Amino acid sequence: MLVLGGHHAVGEYARTEPAKSDMSYWAPTWAARGLLYAWTDTAGPAVVGALTHEAWRVREMAAKVVTAREIGSAGDAVASLVEDPVPRVRAAAARALGAVGEAEHVAAVLAIAHDSDVQVRVRGEQAMVAMSTRLDRDLRDLA
Repeated sequence: MLVLGGHHAVGEYARTEPAKSDMSYWAPTWAARGLLYAWTDTAGPAVVGALTHEAWRVREMAAKVVTAREIGSAGDAVASLVEDPVPRVRAAAARALGAVGEAEHVAAVLAIAHDSDVQVRVRGEQAMVAMSTRLDRDLRDLA
């Protein structure tokens, strides 16, 4: 929030009281979304932390930022999202693994490729191709 909106935005965010608002996830969601367009490497740890946020919209947007900004340190956190209860989060996790996943994340990508949601499965298949291409090896052999 500080990077995108300055001290005023941080003050506004601090005044948000989750108990009084069903929309308390909007500020961190839009903060993460803003990082798709305005970036500083110092935001990386906050994005990784947002992958475990209680609100699924925040987790989804954080995974999208991981993909766009190729935050390699997020690999393990993104891999844990393959079991998220929300299909949109699992799909975003698949895309992120395609962008930053390593060989040790193959099991997570395979889990996504066998997901009950068809869109998530497609993203899992795309992630396996992307990881194999990026790492210059057929990762299906590691399964």
